Amino acid sequence: MEPECIPSDQTLALSPMGMDIGLKVTIIIEQIYRAYCINNHPYHK
Repeated sequence: MEPECIPSDQTLALSPMGMDIGLKVTIIIEQIYRAYCINNHPYHK
């Protein structure tokens, strides 16, 4: 399914700069990992 065919009312923007898709995927995975760690472990005290 092409991305243009999926109806949506929200978009995700990482940066106004142009980035390689590999860098974008790395940033998204890293942010999901951080969110998981913060929600499941005590944060820095």
